[in-house]
Amino acid sequence: MDDMKPDISPRYYIAETTIWLLGAIIAISRFVGLAPFQSLPVLNVTLRSQQHSFRVVAAMLAAATFYLIFEWKQSPQEARNSYWAQSRAGITIIFSCVSLWLSYPFIAANTRFAGISPAWYFSFCSIGFLLGLFGSTLALSSIMIRTPAEARAINLPRMPTATRSQYMLSIPIISILIVAYYLLCYKAPEVMIGQAYFFVAVPFVYLIGAMFTSLCLKRDDDGNRIPYGKSIASLKKSFDLHDYSYYLIDHGQTIAGKYDIRSNESPEEIQRAMQEEFCLEASSSMRFHVKQLEEFQIEFYSKDGNSNNNTPENRGIRIHKSQGKKGFLRVQVISDEPENESREMDIPAALVVTYAEKYLLAHTENEDLTTRKVFSYAINQTVIHTMEQELEPLLQRVVLAGQTDQVEDLLNQDVDVNEQTAIGWTALLAAAAQGYPQIVQLLLDAGANTDIGNLKGITPLIYGARYGNIEVSKLLLEYGANPNLQDTYGMTALMIATRYGFSDIVEMLLKAGANTKIKDHDAMTAIDFAHKYKHGKIAKMLRTANQRQDRP
Repeated sequence: MDDMKPDISPRYYIAETTIWLLGAIIAISRFVGLAPFQSLPVLNVTLRSQQHSFRVVAAMLAAATFYLIFEWKQSPQEARNSYWAQSRAGITIIFSCVSLWLSYPFIAANTRFAGISPAWYFSFCSIGFLLGLFGSTLALSSIMIRTPAEARAINLPRMPTATRSQYMLSIPIISILIVAYYLLCYKAPEVMIGQAYFFVAVPFVYLIGAMFTSLCLKRDDDGNRIPYGKSIASLKKSFDLHDYSYYLIDHGQTIAGKYDIRSNESPEEIQRAMQEEFCLEASSSMRFHVKQLEEFQIEFYSKDGNSNNNTPENRGIRIHKSQGKKGFLRVQVISDEPENESREMDIPAALVVTYAEKYLLAHTENEDLTTRKVFSYAINQTVIHTMEQELEPLLQRVVLAGQTDQVEDLLNQDVDVNEQTAIGWTALLAAAAQGYPQIVQLLLDAGANTDIGNLKGITPLIYGARYGNIEVSKLLLEYGANPNLQDTYGMTALMIATRYGFSDIVEMLLKAGANTKIKDHDAMTAIDFAHKYKHGKIAKMLRTANQRQDRP
């Protein structure tokens, strides 16, 4: 029984049937009419007037509609995701609303609301619904704004891209809705003015409350409540991934434009162009001089508080300044090479102090030592350290440059072969994307993890499949790469190789156990890609493998 497809709650179908029955009664009564003291169809209820019958049936219809929505929410998520179930529920609710609209003139008869068009109620409710929808979205996006510490830790701006987009979209719309509300109040019948606030407030408060309730009362697959902080952290992670995706796209487009790499070229041509542009000899030196842009004072002190203790280890330095950014020194880095532009940068004052103290400790017997010389060295070293922090790890830089000897030297120095950049790249990912089999072999022998992907989930094997690099793909599979890992779009190496028509790699992946039935986010399998891009030979291979995987 566990493998049965989940269905909507049985009570939902009872509510649905009731809605259609009551709606039909209203339609018959509205257009055909019922004589006084005639019993209502099916219900076997006799009322004194047709007006009373409309009010009773309309009340029952409204109650059934709310109950239907409640039961819909209680039904399994998998059943609600069905297109047929969603269409059926939507049509039923629309039918209920139309039936209530038709019955309104009789419901409001002989009351102060007689003659008031239902369009006024609909207009105010719509404004409340839209204010709640955009307001809750804006509130959630605002919660996603990063603290200064979070932004520094992940190297992203404080304002997520999605939040900025929501501000640009939602704030003007909310302003227009507020203006529309006051215009409607100005034009509405006098009897509606006192009720308008209620019809706007109810859907608005409901949607805002539903958003915060979903955060505070969200449950996992086992039915356990997920703490509010954990829910927020999970959402922030998705916002971070969204921002990194934009960064990767923009960064890729910038590089492609800079090196004239066209996206419509074949994968082999793209990889060849990348190799030609990045396989360069790295500069052996950094020639520059630094100009201070801020004045600061230097204070020497004894670390243990004993001024008579003159040992080198006891000498400490403090930097004081009254201008500029606290904790940083503003300097101008001027390159000694004319083709390179100078730049201004903030360097950490604490790091300058650290280098200065190290320099004093290492030159205790230097009689020519001056304060200017010490701080010139300390500032230069801090600038170099800051500039290196802006670059990718050294191992990845030499991998990108295709410098096999330097890669081997660094690996012999026991560097972290699996170190990742802010966007998740490892040296093995770079080598696979560039198509350097020899470097891939060196990294794998040094213990590189074959399955670490970047922030978009793209693994070294997916890059090998993307560019049709048989040698790289073969090495990765030999060292245990998982052929069934998916990126953030649900794509596997098999789907990628199929999409670009690399039959040799498809065959290799199938032998390594690639699953032909995995679906991407558009519910497409590798076989679907083979048909879509008209790769008949690969489609035949995949069908054969699919049949083999179906066997017990």
